[in-house]
Amino acid sequence: MAKLVIDLDAIIVQLETQKDAIERALEALRGGPRRGRPPGPQKKTAAKKTAKKSSGLSEAGRAKLSEAMKKRWSAKQTKPGAKKATKKTSSE
Repeated sequence: MAKLVIDLDAIIVQLETQKDAIERALEALRGGPRRGRPPGPQKKTAAKKTAKKSSGLSEAGRAKLSEAMKKRWSAKQTKPGAKKATKKTSSE
């Protein structure tokens, strides 16, 4: 008698497994809620900031950097053998 109960439980589990597989197959054939590639992670576009990113330099830092670059260029242009920059005209 105990073996019969165990066999019935095993049969019930196996039938439920087959039932789930059949239901999934029917859903796929009918065109269930999901077809094709599964969706990826959702992008949060509403939380994105639309403000422009700051450059990381303050006005004082930008002015200091500008002056340093001007000094470098002037030193480079005054060296002997340095090529002179020439302006191109559009009428050529």
